[in-house]
Parts: sequence; C-alpha cells; structure tokens
Amino acid sequence: MKVIHEEENISAEIKEAKRGFYIDFEGTMKHPPSILGVYSYDEYRSKENFTQYVIEQALWPMTEYVPEESHGYRPVNTESITETLTNIRQACISEDRKIFAFGSHEIKEIKKLMAEANEKDDFDWWKENLINIQPLARKWVLDNKQLIEFEKLWKKYPEDGKFTLVNFKRFFDHDVPVNLAKGKPAKAIGEMRKMLNDKNGDISKLTSTKKRNWTRMLRHNWHDCQSTRLLNIECARS
Repeated sequence: MKVIHEEENISAEIKEAKRGFYIDFEGTMKHPPSILGVYSYDEYRSKENFTQYVIEQALWPMTEYVPEESHGYRPVNTESITETLTNIRQACISEDRKIFAFGSHEIKEIKKLMAEANEKDDFDWWKENLINIQPLARKWVLDNKQLIEFEKLWKKYPEDGKFTLVNFKRFFDHDVPVNLAKGKPAKAIGEMRKMLNDKNGDISKLTSTKKRNWTRMLRHNWHDCQSTRLLNIECARS
C-alpha cells in the first residue's frame, strides 16, 4: 500500500508557501540596504535555513561579533549583493521554489541595486517572480469578512499603520516582541554605523547598548522573514 505523506494532501499554494524563500531588507531611510535576510524552512527535517548578509561595508566588522542572546545565526559579509541575489535566483530556479516578501520595499531596492550593476536581465526575473504577499493578505481579510476585527488593530495601534506586517502578526497571534518595534532596526543600524566609524571598526570598543540593539535588529529581521512565511501559509489555507 502506498504511503500518503501529509504534503500530498495539501494544495499547491500551501506547498509553495511552505517551501518558498522569504527575503527582507533592513537599513536606514537615505541609504541602500544594509542587511538582507533570506529564510526558508525544511518541513521534512523540521529545520530553519536562515542567512543574514551584511551588505554595507561599514558594518562588516559586526560579522565578527557573536552576541550572547541571538537567534543562533551569525551574519556573513557579501562583497557583491547583486551576486548574492543572483545566487538566490538560481536556487529558486534549480529547486523549483517561489520567493516572497511583504510589501514593495524589497523589489524597489532590488531594482536600484540591479540598475547600478547594469543587470537588467536579472531584475526582469525578480520583477516577474518576487511575490509581494501584502495584497494577498489584505485580500484574505476582505474575503473572509475579517475587516471589522482587523480595524480594531488599527485603532489600538495607530502608529503601526493598517495592513502592515506587525498587525498581521497580531491578527494571527504570531509573537511580536515589544523590544523589536517598528523603526528600531533602522535606528540600531544608524547608530552602529556611526560608532564603528568613530572607533575605526574596532568592535571591542562598542558599548553594550549598541551591541544589544544590533542583536535586536538581527532578531527583528529574522522575525519579519519567519512571520511573512507563516502569514503566507495562513492565507494559502483559505
């Protein structure tokens, strides 16, 4: 008798959501992205795969810093973000996986990065294949007649916007650590950039506060990637 795995009983959309790659940039307002998080999950081995690339050269010394409280991953430097993005694209193609992000920020930043590197063909692929799940999540709220419930979050947390990732986390009861609030990652990156510049890249001279904020920024990035995946799966189930 043939053994039917649980994966064979679920829809193609759920399979794609579970197997997909999830990306998230972190950075400051007036600068190119500083950090790229790439997340996937191996259902059969119950194992996360997560890599954080430090794009900004001024922050490269921080890959030598190993925080006491972390998500268990250590960021790596990338001398070429366009090469890193190309490797991700090739992995999507060779492994037949979809790739997702929450919001339009990632595709806008990729467009700028690819334009600077004159990689139009690569950008064309990203434009066609990077799936923004924010409209899908918003459609889920409307289709499932949950708008009134969702509006309660807008009123309770007006500073976080409406159809934002943090509110979808709350709606689906995903963990939202208070110390990983919106806006803090950019501040942590900006402060670390300045301190490293002031200390000539010597991480031994960094304050405990700056190091703690750096670690929280990395955790924020991980949370965003993981939560985007969980949200995508929730929406695919309906």
